[in-house]
Amino acid sequence: MKQRINTNFLCVCAIAIIVTSLCLAFVFYEVFTEQMEREVRTIAELMEMSFNLEPDNDKYANEVKLINDRIRVTVIDTDGVVRYDSFTDADDMDNHFERPEVIQAVKTGRGEARRYSESLGDETYYYAIKLNDGYILRVSENTDIIYRLFMRASASMAVIILACFLVTNVITGKMTDRLIEPINKIDLENDIYSSYDELAPFVHKIQTQKGEIVRQMRDIETRANTLTSIMQNMREGLVLIDNKGIVVSVNNSAKAIFAVGDNIVGRNFYSLSRNHNITERIAGALNGKFNDIDHILANKTYNISFSPVKGGGAIILCFDITEQRERENLRREFTANVSHELKTPLTTIMGYSELMEIGMVRQGDERELAGKIKNEAKRLLSLIEDIINLSEIEESGSEAEKKDVDLEQVALEVERTLSAHAHNSGVKLKLDTQKVIVNGSAHMLYEIIYNLADNAIKYNKENGEVLIKVEKADDKARIIVSDNGIGIPGADRDRVFERFYRVDKSRSRAKGGTGLGLSIVKHAVNFHNGTIEMDSHEGKGTTITITI
Repeated sequence: MKQRINTNFLCVCAIAIIVTSLCLAFVFYEVFTEQMEREVRTIAELMEMSFNLEPDNDKYANEVKLINDRIRVTVIDTDGVVRYDSFTDADDMDNHFERPEVIQAVKTGRGEARRYSESLGDETYYYAIKLNDGYILRVSENTDIIYRLFMRASASMAVIILACFLVTNVITGKMTDRLIEPINKIDLENDIYSSYDELAPFVHKIQTQKGEIVRQMRDIETRANTLTSIMQNMREGLVLIDNKGIVVSVNNSAKAIFAVGDNIVGRNFYSLSRNHNITERIAGALNGKFNDIDHILANKTYNISFSPVKGGGAIILCFDITEQRERENLRREFTANVSHELKTPLTTIMGYSELMEIGMVRQGDERELAGKIKNEAKRLLSLIEDIINLSEIEESGSEAEKKDVDLEQVALEVERTLSAHAHNSGVKLKLDTQKVIVNGSAHMLYEIIYNLADNAIKYNKENGEVLIKVEKADDKARIIVSDNGIGIPGADRDRVFERFYRVDKSRSRAKGGTGLGLSIVKHAVNFHNGTIEMDSHEGKGTTITITI
């Protein structure tokens, strides 16, 4: 620290001395330049008076001899020819009529310029005066005299600068010692420091840092507790095993999954599970091999991953995939149901077609068979359309376009579409709507009302009624479709929204039902974050309420 302070002091002093020297050099250069120009102008004006009094050109040489040897005198006639030059043979010099100082002197009587002299090889200041006889008297002096002055003074300046550095080094050393001494006397343990007041903030800072360290340790402890809390309350099972195969940590979920208690910590991993598949993969993870298996524990299916830890040890993570497996089973069941549902009408169509093809149909029965083929084809087409609608709703998810939709207009459109179907089924279709705007998918909202109303018509009684109601419910919208039809038995109410599930399979097929209508309704309502409520009594009717 002492060396650094001393070095900084010296650097500051060095910079100050160098900057000061440069500034003085610049100032002296300007002063010397101005002085030189003033001297040249003064000599030129004195010579002008002499030459004007004695215009005999033969006397120019004698007058010049009185001038300082640094001063150059040149006499130029009216044609620009050099008649005399004190430094150079006039016969060897070119015409000077185009020189800037000469041109200016011819016009105004006085002229000056600063430029590089080709004959002398130096930068020169020129001052020209027009004489009474029309000749031009030009007096000049080289500026290198200034540089020579600086060069002559450079040795003295170097000695002065060196002396300044030496003196500065001694002074900064003593100043550094005086600055460091109070710091060395500080007693941090007893909170005692010298009367040097500037050290008080330093001591206070150290005390603050000590307090900050204590707070940070508390924060670390708090974060550790938070991490432990998260681990203990996470749904996934987590087990940490060190490089010796000892269980270091196990969260509550893992304890429940493996049916172990708190005493498992500190014991060998073989105490965690007696299942050979699990213990074998834990051993593999401890040897740096990643494994994962699907395993059934406590009537649930878990995906258990065994990951090695850098430096030794292993992490066991248990993910509950029971729901995922159930969904996969539902997909397989859906595929099987689709195959069955498509096969039935296709088999019927093929059977009737073969009868007609081989001529086993009695004359007059062709129309009846054609009608049956048509009905089965319509049923097949309806099934395909429902499957497509269900797939579109499932796949679109959050990507479906949402916009403001008037539910009253949607209900009116459904009523127009199903009016003929209701009339043919002997069912009276009624509307009780009000203007309700919701933000959602117009296609999905139409499918909700259409499928609910279509089911209410299909599973109704002769001269039954179906009511479609749209109303506001606080800041939400409510769609109510009610009928006085056959109703749904209590044992079937929880399953009617499953794909291809039918309460009365024979009646459903006879009515052209596919078993997908309510499944489409369920997915469309979920897309709008809505709820479904069902109130049904067997033989009395069903009311389904959708809240969005």
